[in-house]
Amino acid sequence: MQKELEANINSLNFRISKAGKTVSKNLNDIFLIAVSKKKSIEHITKAKELGIKNFGENYAQELENKAINFDKNVNWHFIGPLQSNKAKVIAKHADWIHTIDRKKINKVINACIQINISKEPTKSGISPEDMLVFAKYVDSMENINLKGI
Repeated sequence: MQKELEANINSLNFRISKAGKTVSKNLNDIFLIAVSKKKSIEHITKAKELGIKNFGENYAQELENKAINFDKNVNWHFIGPLQSNKAKVIAKHADWIHTIDRKKINKVINACIQINISKEPTKSGISPEDMLVFAKYVDSMENINLKGI
């Protein structure tokens, strides 16, 4: 597991570095988010030892369990659909929410808007046509720091 994980992280870091240079982007402004859903604390620990500081979780309960039982020097990203009944748990433990697509959240938090580019009814997210209007709405909120899509 360790060697494969290390090879994957090194490969991704190389690709990010190459892409950053292509678009003249400061590499300090780009960071890798490792999707850690369904991964053990041991697996996440190995990734952290290899330099990963951002982890994405898809389920509120799993985010809560990992945030409570893991190193506090990482950033937790919630990447699943934000459900009203889970918002308090997510807001308490997530540093970022990548999947807002409606008007409900109560914490100053970094966020990205989720867009359903395929327009599949089984997928979450707002339509691409509504993105700019929704982004202006979210950006006007005092409790959300809109960072992207």
